Amino acid sequence: MIAYDGAGRRARHTLDTQHTMSFLDHLEALRRHLLRGLIAIFLFSVVGFVWVGWIVDHVLLPPLSSDFVTFRMLCSWGVHWFCSEESGLSNRFQLINTSLPAQFLLHLQIAVFTGVILALPYVLFELWRFLKPGLYPHERRWVRRTWWLFAGLAGCGLAFGYFVLVPFAVRFLYFYQVSPAITNLISIQSYLRTFLSVMGASLLVFLTPLVLLLLIRMGLVTVDGLRRWRPYIFVGCFVLGAMLTPPDVLTQILVALPMYGLFELTVWVGKHMMRSGRPDGYTQNQDLQWDRGVARDASECTQAVQGTEQRVHSVEEKGMGVPVAPGGKRGSSEEVAR
Repeated sequence: MIAYDGAGRRARHTLDTQHTMSFLDHLEALRRHLLRGLIAIFLFSVVGFVWVGWIVDHVLLPPLSSDFVTFRMLCSWGVHWFCSEESGLSNRFQLINTSLPAQFLLHLQIAVFTGVILALPYVLFELWRFLKPGLYPHERRWVRRTWWLFAGLAGCGLAFGYFVLVPFAVRFLYFYQVSPAITNLISIQSYLRTFLSVMGASLLVFLTPLVLLLLIRMGLVTVDGLRRWRPYIFVGCFVLGAMLTPPDVLTQILVALPMYGLFELTVWVGKHMMRSGRPDGYTQNQDLQWDRGVARDASECTQAVQGTEQRVHSVEEKGMGVPVAPGGKRGSSEEVAR
């Protein structure tokens, strides 16, 4: 068979995969993978239920303290407002509970959140095992590369949210006053909702480059278009940084610069991604012509295979290579001999 690149490999892989599954078979396979994922979430939730005291004391509450690692670092840089014990939240911030079963429900919520976070890599692995048989070889390679990018961006987003956004957001919201006559009494449920919302927002912001890369690969967004919007995105990062942080130039810069850095990283990766797989000398303006050429090669490959199948079928119909008995009828070798 003629060897084709790109989509040609896709056609050969399709021909080699003759064993198909029905819709119910796919549902049964998906059920097994989901069941294993739910079991992993349940087991990690049990671990979180047992260690919930350690999680609250060493994960949820440290951003409230003036001795938090971020504040100590800023203090060492000369930002004395973060060094002052008078402004430290640990001395004035008192979490309260306003409902009788609230602490027990909070215990369960923290356990479930812990189970979901710890089991997420295994759940994604089960999802990969379900999708892998239906992907072509080049798609599998792209997913593997994207997985490492997803893991890196997600980790950076969670770290940035925990060490930067959460402490600054909580400090700003706690010390913000409409009137000195109003005293803030913060419930643990309110703090947990703020904590999770800020962490989720940081995660989504850091996963935005992955979405842009997917849109670039699908052809819905171009690298040149992102470059043309660069000045507006630069200003937008600082505006969004001012909205997410207290009215402080330092914190605004700490948020805006990483956001803009992610945009530049997306443009750089998208440029190299569009060049990969193209012959030397091709530019971005020729991507559409290249894709059409690959599609044409795939169509020619499919037509060649169909033509071969038709010729084989025609040969079988004519009986070529099969012993023929007298009278033009097919028969075995013994009948022909007689």
